[in-house]
Amino acid sequence: MKELARRYEKVLITGGTHGIGKAIAEQFASCGYEVCITGRNVEAGDEVTKNAKEKYRESMHFIPCEMQDTEQIKNAVAQAVQKMDRIDILVNNAGIYPAAPLLEMTEEDFDRVFRVNVWGAFEMAREAAKQSMIPCKGGKLIFVSSVDGWLPSAGIAAYAASKAAVNSLVKSFAIELSPYGIHANGIAPGWVATETVLKAGRWKSQMDSVLEKRMADPEEIGKAIIALCTESFDYMDGEVLNFSGGLIMNA
Repeated sequence: MKELARRYEKVLITGGTHGIGKAIAEQFASCGYEVCITGRNVEAGDEVTKNAKEKYRESMHFIPCEMQDTEQIKNAVAQAVQKMDRIDILVNNAGIYPAAPLLEMTEEDFDRVFRVNVWGAFEMAREAAKQSMIPCKGGKLIFVSSVDGWLPSAGIAAYAASKAAVNSLVKSFAIELSPYGIHANGIAPGWVATETVLKAGRWKSQMDSVLEKRMADPEEIGKAIIALCTESFDYMDGEVLNFSGGLIMNA
């Protein structure tokens, strides 16, 4: 990956302290990108950045940020610009996944899912564009979605609806920001072998539906996103990459 020529070098990743976000951050760091991650857990953020510097000898920064808070989002983007001089790539990864039957879900829980997964992603992308990408005449916006946005299952109505909304945001950002040289795309993983998913165990009954007969490694998500962020994919706009191992197949 390092051999590929690129003009995108500075990366901001939301929700980068654990799971898929952490793996994405580590993949970028291993390929020589300068990385900022956000998250709510300061201790976890400090640990990820420390390990990245020791392992990859690359600069990584942590910025505390609550994705429900508009001012914190604006400040996080401003801090990332200050630390890295600019933001070439934003990976909107942060999200929450509360599972509950739709007849039992509270209004507060539903609102919180949309506040984090949709509004947080919207505002983070808008601020990255306004504060850095438009002035710098280009950039990459990557939204981490889910196949649940296309094919919901029982118990995740709010989450699935939020990811369907994220898929729509990808198209809107692509349409409105393409005149500024900004490319907006997404990636929709299926089953991913994060610590949380492995502990839950529900994946064990689902692998027969996956053509690859396994979950994706979190690192594979990072590698796919890095590919989307090279100049080789500058002609791709407004698309959400299905990365589900054949769990579903889009028309």
